[in-house]
Amino acid sequence: MPSPRRKLEEKPHEVAAATRAIVAAQLALKKDPGLATAAAKNLFPAAETAMIAELVRRDTPFYDAAISRQKIDALNAFASAMGLLSAAPAYADLVPDVCRAVW
Repeated sequence: MPSPRRKLEEKPHEVAAATRAIVAAQLALKKDPGLATAAAKNLFPAAETAMIAELVRRDTPFYDAAISRQKIDALNAFASAMGLLSAAPAYADLVPDVCRAVW
């Protein structure tokens, strides 16, 4: 399996298509959380499947495929404070143009 960076370099159209699919799925679930029940019915036991639409409905206000500079700055600040980063990566290195164009 190619690395994400390699995939982005070799097939940016596929990365953009995947991003569009994520955005479309989030919008569809916001409009109809019941879609999650249909998707889950063959993957989970009935008791869990019965709960999924409500969980999706509850969480849809937080669905957002976009990754802003502010989010990256906050993540970098947290990772730096935890001693996980020696240098903060640039926004453009983490969030490709092909994805930003889709949001």
